[in-house]
Amino acid sequence: MATLQSLYLRGPDALDPFGGGPGFDHFGRPRRHSCRFQAGMSQPPLTHQMANLLESPAVQKIGFRFGHVIVTPTDFRDVATALRAGRVTVKIDPAELKRHDAIAMYEHTGNVVTVASAGILGTIEGRSTVVHEAAHAVADNRGRGTAVRHDECAAYICEAWYYLETTTVTQAVIDKSSCTEAIFEIAKALRNRAKSEKPPRASNDEINRGRREMARYGYQNGHYSYNGI
Repeated sequence: MATLQSLYLRGPDALDPFGGGPGFDHFGRPRRHSCRFQAGMSQPPLTHQMANLLESPAVQKIGFRFGHVIVTPTDFRDVATALRAGRVTVKIDPAELKRHDAIAMYEHTGNVVTVASAGILGTIEGRSTVVHEAAHAVADNRGRGTAVRHDECAAYICEAWYYLETTTVTQAVIDKSSCTEAIFEIAKALRNRAKSEKPPRASNDEINRGRREMARYGYQNGHYSYNGI
C-alpha cells in the first residue's frame, strides 16, 4: 500500500492541487503571475476542496465502462454536488484508517469519506486517493449492488487515470501509488480509446485482468450493497 509522500511544490513551480482551473493550464501546470487565492483569503472547507477536485479538468476526463460498472464525468459532478450539500461528508480519522489498514475509505451506509489528514489534497497521491474513494461514491449514488472486484478495479482505474492526466507516469510514480502496473496499463488503454469511444468499454481480457489484480490485493468475490446517496 502506498504512503502519502509529498510531491507538492510551493512557489512558482507549484502544481495546482486540483489539477487545473484558474491560474493553471489543463495539465495542472501553473501560469506565471496568477494564483487561485489572494493573500488573506482562507481556503474553503475540505469537503468543498474535494468537490473542486472532482469538477477539475483532470477528473472530468475520466469516464469508462468496466463490465456493469459505469463511471462518467457527470457522476463525479454529482458527487461534488453531494459534498457541497452535505449528503456526503468527510471525516479525518487516522486511527480508524490504521485499524482498517487503509489510506482512505468510503463508507456507503453513512456516505462518509474518511481520510488521514486535512492536507490530503496537497499531494498527487492524496488527490488520486480521493478520486478513488469518489468512484465508490459514484457507485453508491447509482444505488444498486455492485460486484466487489468490479467496483474496486473501477476505482483503481480512476485513480490511475488521474495520474495519467496530471503527471508523467514513470516506474517511480507507479511504485509510490496504490495501483499496480497492470491497472495503469488498463487505465491507459481506456484513456486512449476515449478519444474515439464514449464511454470506452473495458474488454473481457481487461476485465479479467483487473479482477485478477483485485484478487491479488485481497478482495474477495461478493457484492457491495450500495443504497444511494
